[in-house]
Amino acid sequence: MFEHHSVHRARRGVLLFLAVALLAASVAAIEAPDRAAPDAGEVAAVVAPPGAGAVPAGESAPGEPAGSVRRSLDGGPAITSVSPRIASAGTGTVITIAGTGFGAQGPGSDVGFTAYGGVYWASGRTDPVNNTNAIVGWSDTEVRVRVPTGYSSDGYAVSASSGKVWVVTTTNETSNRVPFAVSFGVGGETWARAPVFVVNDNCPGVTGGAAAVRRAAATWNDALPATFQIDCSGTSTNTTPGLDGLNLIAWGTPEGSTYWFDNSTGKIVEADIILDSSREWTTGVAAGPAYSIEAWVLGDLGFCLGIASLAGEEVQGPSDTGKVSFVYLADAYGNMNQVSLHPADRAAAKYLYDGGSANPDLLAAAFTADAVSGPAPLDVQFSDATLGGPTGWRWDFGDGATSTQKDPAYTYAAPGTYTVALTASAAGRPDDTIRAVDRIEVGAVVVVVPGGAGVPTDTDADGTCDDVNGNGRKDFADVVLFFNQLSWIAGNEPAGTFDYNKNGRVDFADVVWLFNDL
Repeated sequence: MFEHHSVHRARRGVLLFLAVALLAASVAAIEAPDRAAPDAGEVAAVVAPPGAGAVPAGESAPGEPAGSVRRSLDGGPAITSVSPRIASAGTGTVITIAGTGFGAQGPGSDVGFTAYGGVYWASGRTDPVNNTNAIVGWSDTEVRVRVPTGYSSDGYAVSASSGKVWVVTTTNETSNRVPFAVSFGVGGETWARAPVFVVNDNCPGVTGGAAAVRRAAATWNDALPATFQIDCSGTSTNTTPGLDGLNLIAWGTPEGSTYWFDNSTGKIVEADIILDSSREWTTGVAAGPAYSIEAWVLGDLGFCLGIASLAGEEVQGPSDTGKVSFVYLADAYGNMNQVSLHPADRAAAKYLYDGGSANPDLLAAAFTADAVSGPAPLDVQFSDATLGGPTGWRWDFGDGATSTQKDPAYTYAAPGTYTVALTASAAGRPDDTIRAVDRIEVGAVVVVVPGGAGVPTDTDADGTCDDVNGNGRKDFADVVLFFNQLSWIAGNEPAGTFDYNKNGRVDFADVVWLFNDL
């Protein structure tokens, strides 16, 4: 029996999930243009919910037990280490989570991974019908778990992704979240032989669409063995997806990337990629609403090879945003024109089709910053948090300045919004880069408030100046000065610098807020 493995990605706007049961179907000559479509049984179409990103650190994960209490160092569950810190998903790789207070395994105990929709539960409860339990060992001080791939509660393929991992106990206590990186994920199905696609060059308003598709195929072929090469040389006038004997790439509706596999062998037998004909496309530089055909198809072809779509988008890493297998394309991620493979993408292709390692020696770049907003001049202490043991660093602060220090301190002198990039390196391993787009926001220069001792400062690094009198601390004297100089501050200081309650203006409500925050 054939089964459809999954659907591609939320960045594609509408995700289509098809479950097809075939009766008496042959899998021979699947690329032959004149092959008759096999008889189809039940077909189900499901529209995916709006895309959700990774769970930000410190926030509740969707799907956590109701009333869960977040504790880490006060007697509740606490993770002290995760080994390895980088691993692939869906390959059977087991990680060991060490710590205290995990209790005994029982109803409700689980391990959460960052994933599309917020969380993938290792127990399989995200979709108990289709998912298996990936937890292989549990004690009060150690949990062992396979890094999982499977299905969401809505029936869409999901994979543990880069971001965080955490433990939930039977008493609904949640541990600290620990950075963890997924190098790549796989769904478990592969092609028995290299796929042959036919391409409909019908991109509305754009010439050269088929050539862009073939450039994407050539990029993957560079990572695949010579004995397994994607062929996109064929042409077609078809725009309709379906299990019809053709591997189709075309513009039309509904949008989606789909592959089918033979359940008895686990081998993919057909794939279709339909690009939304209502979108704006380009063979040149993509930006805003205009998407790069080559970048888009590069991601879709990866999915159709059996490489899982990842969703980790931690701003400062570890993140999947630099990978072709990342689910979103957007200016906010800086990947609208990504037409080359990440080392993890190449490793996934090698693992599936060339006997490569499930866990190659890779880095996962990440960093911390003690401040991300504030008035100029803004002092920021950056610290490397890369997983995998880097030995070299290159920082780009976004204003033309760079550093090769591990943990540089930098001062942003001019107001503006800056993208920070960290490239981590180690001998004999590919570099990895995390690019935090528009991460640092520097406001206008703050001046001394009449009656103050110095320039106001931001004592808690939240982007507002709570030390109004500039004496280096936040206390009641700041409330008094703020009240007395409210009109002057509203008219002379940078907008937003003293708007503590974020209502768009500086007024008496901010005086109350500052007092309550002492």
